[in-house]
Amino acid sequence: VVEKFIIPMTKDVECSYALMLNPKGVKVNHFISHAWAGGFKAFAQAVLAPDLQLQGGLWICFFANPQTWSPDELSALLGVNPFMSPFYTALEKAHNVVAIRNPNRNMYARLWCVFELW
Repeated sequence: VVEKFIIPMTKDVECSYALMLNPKGVKVNHFISHAWAGGFKAFAQAVLAPDLQLQGGLWICFFANPQTWSPDELSALLGVNPFMSPFYTALEKAHNVVAIRNPNRNMYARLWCVFELW
């Protein structure tokens, strides 16, 4: 999804997909934490599952971070202190964190996922 859709759609605007669609931003109600090892279809089905009843703004890293930026630009955005990162800003504003797990990888083996649930 990132390579085939998000990058091509955002390459000329030089911002994230989320900001391209919502230039003024959206209030974050739910921070979605996930490991990259799962497929997009399973991820979307989990997020849209009726039992979750997610309403309002969702913060999902691959939509919120600018995917066309260089690794150096992304590193500068994320910084060395996770408490100064866009992830933490979104976590602070979100009403809750939703962990989307998948059978391919233990999400808690990823440091960012542990941080997001801490």
